[in-house]
Amino acid sequence: MTFNKLAATTAALTLAAVPVAAQAANAERASQPAAATSSIGGDANQLFLLAALAAIAVGIFFLADEDDDAPVSA
Repeated sequence: MTFNKLAATTAALTLAAVPVAAQAANAERASQPAAATSSIGGDANQLFLLAALAAIAVGIFFLADEDDDAPVSA
């Protein structure tokens, strides 16, 4: 029973000490700028503008569609 308490106490102290030790270490990361970036995605603002214009054009097409179809049943 003493061994179980000792193991539990050791585990608790280890869990409490690890964040303190990690914070005390000088773990400063330096980022490096990217040498070449990809332009596959393009500019998001241009894609949004294109999608908005397409939605407006489709809306105008459906609203301006004249319903001159004669009814089939008389």
